[in-house]
Amino acid sequence: MLVSNFLGVLLKHPPFYLFSLFILLSFGAALSHATDEIESELYRPNLKELSEKAQWLNLIHYQKSFLRGHKSLAQGENFFFSKNGKTSPFSELEKTLQAFIHEISAIHNDSSICRFPARFLYLSKHIPYLKERRYQLQKCSEFQAFKSRLNAEAVALVFSSYYINSPASAYGHTLLRFMKSPDKSGEQYQLLDYAVNYSANVTTTNDFLYAFYGLTGFFQGEFAVMPYFYKLREYSDYESRDLWSYKLDLTNDQINMLISHIWEMRQTHFKYYYLTQNCSYHMLSILDVANPEWNLVQRNPYLVIPVDTIKTIVETKELNWELSYHPSKLREAMTRTELLKKNELRLLKKFLNKDQPVEDIFNEKSWRELTPESRANVLDAAIDMIDFRHAQDVLFTHQQWHQRKSLILLNRSRLGVSAEPLVIERPSSEIPHLGHGSRRFGIGLGHGSESDEYLEISYRLSYHDLYDPPQGHFQNSSIEMGKLNLRYYNDDNKLKVEEFTILNVHNIPPYQTLFFSPSWNVGLGLERYRQDSSTSECQACGVFKANFGIGASFQIKKLHTSLFLQSEALFSKKLNRRGFRLATGPKLHAQWQFGDKTKIGIKMSALNAWPSSEETNSLKYQISPTFRRGISRNSAFGAEASFEKYENNATFLYFHYF
Repeated sequence: MLVSNFLGVLLKHPPFYLFSLFILLSFGAALSHATDEIESELYRPNLKELSEKAQWLNLIHYQKSFLRGHKSLAQGENFFFSKNGKTSPFSELEKTLQAFIHEISAIHNDSSICRFPARFLYLSKHIPYLKERRYQLQKCSEFQAFKSRLNAEAVALVFSSYYINSPASAYGHTLLRFMKSPDKSGEQYQLLDYAVNYSANVTTTNDFLYAFYGLTGFFQGEFAVMPYFYKLREYSDYESRDLWSYKLDLTNDQINMLISHIWEMRQTHFKYYYLTQNCSYHMLSILDVANPEWNLVQRNPYLVIPVDTIKTIVETKELNWELSYHPSKLREAMTRTELLKKNELRLLKKFLNKDQPVEDIFNEKSWRELTPESRANVLDAAIDMIDFRHAQDVLFTHQQWHQRKSLILLNRSRLGVSAEPLVIERPSSEIPHLGHGSRRFGIGLGHGSESDEYLEISYRLSYHDLYDPPQGHFQNSSIEMGKLNLRYYNDDNKLKVEEFTILNVHNIPPYQTLFFSPSWNVGLGLERYRQDSSTSECQACGVFKANFGIGASFQIKKLHTSLFLQSEALFSKKLNRRGFRLATGPKLHAQWQFGDKTKIGIKMSALNAWPSSEETNSLKYQISPTFRRGISRNSAFGAEASFEKYENNATFLYFHYF
């Protein structure tokens, strides 16, 4: 009925008929044209080429293997448009482009373009249909608010120095800092900046499980954006770590691409591997998105240590950088106290004694005799020391140290003396990128009292011992992992494993009145253990060894001395009928440093072992002198010797770091 009425109207009014027909034909032609345009964009010949470009592969975090082809490291299902996107760059690009084109006219915060702005920027550079509609990104209000919050004019890669007391931070840490005022310095400007951090989502407090999960990828790794001040307080104040900031010379387009890709990281997580796909790896991976020609990830070693990230950046010829330094609260407090006289130091100790009321100190004769300037120096040092020792307590008003600091600040403000700027010179000997390579190869010749000459070959996975070239490292700590020593003996023409170190750590800060921290060492590994060949089955057998020492260290000019109460445990069926041996006793380590390149040292220990018998002497002593001299940044030579009850040997060595 309706159709017949409509046809009647058309026959009675020919102009209306012609106009209606024109509208229908035009709409059909437009729809056909739009469909053809979409189809041409989706199936144009260079779509495959776009999916093979480095920037696209970086955006999806693909890794390429010889046998499996490409596979993305991203684990989030919402990160992929294609069901095959994890392993197919072309399929993921095709489905991404299809989603963008179909949603281009109806943009909202949950649309694909707003969730993946970096992909949209990449595709719009190569596909005219999207390039003409790039303005649509302005409709993504949440993403635009994120960009405005960061409002970055520059980006810096920040290296947080080594924190030997925490396994997760023993090698340092890297993060990105988005700077709003890169040409200005001072904490007031740092408060405005934002940090982008990548870390593991830790799900256990068990140290063994932490190590196991971190090495095997059981933790989820996630990106997080936060005010830079949070990380500044965590690293500089709580953990007493210096911060080294490498400001990168990025263009506005590169910064925009970087921010856009960080926004996309909300859609996924990664598997966190402590030695490979860690914070340093992923800082480089997102920087590669900004400029794929840098090829940072591929140029970095497979086993990634944070300082390697810095060296890769520094060695990138196309990338200029500028270094700045932020001292830790520990270094600030030490600098303050070094400026005080003896009578001022005595008063400072009283301010740091919570059992002595602050008002009583102000009433003492020794305080009243000080000049206003001296009083200001003491109070400034007291404030820095409280911030260093009680960084977390001072944040809470109910804490005693918060109240004590408030009283000191109040009296400091009443002095009417302007605070002198604290000048802390950048420690040139600790600049991270100037250190030797993380890995080490060694070769040498030696002679043993119970064996003939031997050739020694060694390889160390990481990182630094107490005799390696000191440039770029803390002077009073070392950490080694994966060190293998092989010896080829002439007398029996056999290649033997002399030692395999799983982990060996030393932390030996020298004693200072206000900054005492105990020295300690810990080790884990395998070694050849020698006993009396006539009475023991273990003549030079392999044993599993674990050791730990606690003590104190002292520094007198260039002489550094450490004294430990040392304990060790050996495990092998050949040791004795029990299959283990425990030992404890004193251990002394003394080291002299001559200039920047030469170190001479000696280790002496006398450990009393249990169980003991007539076959195995209970006293185990060892004297080990060492000489090492650096030739260049990445090479050194030296000599090592060991004198024990059943074996004496000496070895001349050459080391190459890379």
